[in-house]
Amino acid sequence: AVVSTQSTGETAHKQYTLTPDASVKPRLLPKHVMFECSPYYALKYTLDVRSLPKKALLLFLAEHCGDEKEGDCLRFLASKEGSKDLNDLIYSRSLTLLEILTLFPSSSPPFSSLLQYLPRLTPRYYSVSRISERGVKFVFNHVTNIRAGVGEL
Repeated sequence: AVVSTQSTGETAHKQYTLTPDASVKPRLLPKHVMFECSPYYALKYTLDVRSLPKKALLLFLAEHCGDEKEGDCLRFLASKEGSKDLNDLIYSRSLTLLEILTLFPSSSPPFSSLLQYLPRLTPRYYSVSRISERGVKFVFNHVTNIRAGVGEL
């Protein structure tokens, strides 16, 4: 594992401190992971749990499966031979981490190690707020205070 956690409790809002494992080179640590915050804050504001999973995440989840068949299935999906099934089962259906954990309930990865496999949450420039027969409504940010030298919107 890239990081280990020293937690004050297993509650989502309790703050934790991440410390790198001694075996890991500092350049391998994810730059977007905050080293002191609550799991709630990390998952809501810094980590993207809705992105499509990479094969490395599937292998990590397989390592933490209590059911050998589920672990084998995840390893197969992450393999070159399982690429078509990975596309059919996960990518074409846009399954997220939560949905994958629901499909493979015996996978119970430690939170502190899971962080390294989740990408940084990127800003959303707009969101669809409503779709109706009359059209689509968007919500977006309007920037009025532009720093000097950055340009204009």
